[in-house]
Amino acid sequence: MGKLPKTIENFNSDSSQNWVPAHLGRVFFARFFDIVISSVPMLIVFIFYRVVDSKTALIAVSSGLLTIFLYFNIVPLFFKGKTLAKLMFGLKIIHLENKKITFKILFIRELYFLYIPLLFQLLCQIAAVSIFLLFTSDGEENANLMASTTSFILQRIGYAFYVGWFLYLLITIYLQVDHIAAIDLKLKIRVLHTIKVYNEPNIKKETHIHLENKKPGIINLEELNVIQGANMFKNSCNAIETMIEEKYFSGAVFCVSKNKEQVFLKSFGINDVKENTPMNENLIFRAYSMTKPVTVIAFLRLVDAGIVSIDDEISKFLPVFKSLNVLQTKTSDNVVPLSNPITFKHLLTMTAGFTYHGNKNKTQILTSEFLKNYVVGENGKYWNYDDFCTNLSKIPLLFQPGTDWNYGLEIDVLAAAIEKITNQSFRDHLKDTLFKDLGMSDSDFYLFDKSREAFVNVWNTGEDGNTLRKRNNFKYLSQEIDKVPNAPMGGAGLFTTATDYNKFLNFLLDGKNSEGQQLISEKLLNEMCKDQLGALKKSFIWTLNADYSYGYGVRVRIDNNESPLTEIGEFGWDGLLGSASLVDKKNNITMNIMLSSFPGHNKKISTEFFEAFYKDVK
Repeated sequence: MGKLPKTIENFNSDSSQNWVPAHLGRVFFARFFDIVISSVPMLIVFIFYRVVDSKTALIAVSSGLLTIFLYFNIVPLFFKGKTLAKLMFGLKIIHLENKKITFKILFIRELYFLYIPLLFQLLCQIAAVSIFLLFTSDGEENANLMASTTSFILQRIGYAFYVGWFLYLLITIYLQVDHIAAIDLKLKIRVLHTIKVYNEPNIKKETHIHLENKKPGIINLEELNVIQGANMFKNSCNAIETMIEEKYFSGAVFCVSKNKEQVFLKSFGINDVKENTPMNENLIFRAYSMTKPVTVIAFLRLVDAGIVSIDDEISKFLPVFKSLNVLQTKTSDNVVPLSNPITFKHLLTMTAGFTYHGNKNKTQILTSEFLKNYVVGENGKYWNYDDFCTNLSKIPLLFQPGTDWNYGLEIDVLAAAIEKITNQSFRDHLKDTLFKDLGMSDSDFYLFDKSREAFVNVWNTGEDGNTLRKRNNFKYLSQEIDKVPNAPMGGAGLFTTATDYNKFLNFLLDGKNSEGQQLISEKLLNEMCKDQLGALKKSFIWTLNADYSYGYGVRVRIDNNESPLTEIGEFGWDGLLGSASLVDKKNNITMNIMLSSFPGHNKKISTEFFEAFYKDVK
């Protein structure tokens, strides 16, 4: 799948809804309506209940405060943390550790948001009234004037504090990453917004007959002409343009090679939705999980050279992983000692037991905190790979290595091992070997030319349809953007162009560079792109269809029964922002589409777009 889990995307939701971080404006108006709704009973009391003395005033104020307390703290207990306005605006509160939203959490949250300014204002009002009554009882004119002035000032201080507190909340929330309130960070809760989910149509299984053998999905590409003019990849281009019109992403770069020669390259749409600047083929994209096959190849070349074995234990090079703990069960907090040492094959096949973010189990919860620390560093210093491994080794594995499959940080650990094996930084090793050998001069682990940045545009949907807005300095799972990171993510850190990545895909066809030099044995390359899971395939979660298994860092097609029909043996991976790639060795064709939408619409690309692409090349 290639899509890295996001902290806010890993919460349980029903099948008809998807949840994203709530927009600040939506949260503000929901809060405004909540205050209005909760104030209605108080207004009714003041209209129909006659306040004539301090006793009746106390009754009126107390009833109003009780109503507010019931509305914000008691009612939400019966509606999973929701108030009427949250229901109206499609909002909900969730706990990052999948815990129940308790009365204590709601009370502390509202103490910060509402009760502090409300109580301060109320105290000012009480003080104002008390001073006025105390100093005007003797009837002296000077005392009356002083009491009136003091009461007026106290009232205005109360109002000013009330307004100032809400301005403070707005400003601090706006300045926080992802617009999260400080109290929500402390309580480990988030406000999410429900969005419409794209429902995939029911796809009827069909047998496509292209050749005499009548096997499904067999494609004759031998007569594919390099020069087909405007009709070349017409279905693919139409699919891209339709998705741009529907605002699933703002633009794309689409690249295809046949027989290791580029036959098609085209940019679509716009790059900067704010400035309306066009997309172009030379832009540098964040590849995210399309980094994984690159790191895998870097390691397999070391295996090919006899420096390391796939069956070696990783503790041979990374001793911190020798003595680990493992969850007793996936739903338990209890741990047991490691019984199966982690090997490099476990890393290559995602069967070591590492995870990404999440809240479904203790490993995911601790990994969420781990990745947060990776991004921000400690004491003003970013982690290097030694720090990365030391801290990761403190987290219990989800399962005993080799007993299950889970998409996680295995390839990042592999990058750390490459540093130890080569006595060279992971980034420098890639630059000096694979990137140099393949002529990938526009690939690195930081944004080396900001003038060519493929901007990230945040996608959202609502009653008015899809919207896209530019997100500056997008740093998800990144230490640095425009500087070389201390520990570039081997599973997610690559910056590259469409043509550079296509050079890598062409290399995966036969292990040779453009000059015909064999950079890796075909035997080892074939191991990468074949089913490596066997019986563990039942645990492999791939959204395209059930015809796929997992090799070394890539999906691998082992059957060709479900749409979209491609080719048995086709393999590849995709990335967080929607970019996708495939290598079709039987037909000697490679393809990659580079996108920059957050979140990426990986399933839409790997179904609708892949289907359109294979209509063009059949």
